[in-house]
Amino acid sequence: MQGISFWPFAVAGIGTGIIGLLPYLALRTPNQDFKGTKDPWLNILDSRLTGVGLLLFTLILLFYALILGDWGGFGQQFLSDRFIHGMTLAFGLFSLLFPTILGG
Repeated sequence: MQGISFWPFAVAGIGTGIIGLLPYLALRTPNQDFKGTKDPWLNILDSRLTGVGLLLFTLILLFYALILGDWGGFGQQFLSDRFIHGMTLAFGLFSLLFPTILGG
């Protein structure tokens, strides 16, 4: 239902990870209409209970990272390792663009 095809970005995402998906997230148009039938698996994924469970799991992981994470070691790796630097920046950009999927 999008004006641009997703598959080239999915293939790029296999090779580059999040970086391959960023252009798609930036170029896609908002679309809140779903045309089709939902099978049982899609109903589970689309349920509020799944969303709440994922939110709680995310908050637990965030709490764990903030309290028990080695932020000094991460900062040192961020400044010295180009891979960690690039992936951290790509993840941050992905996090900013992801709400476009949700219509936010």
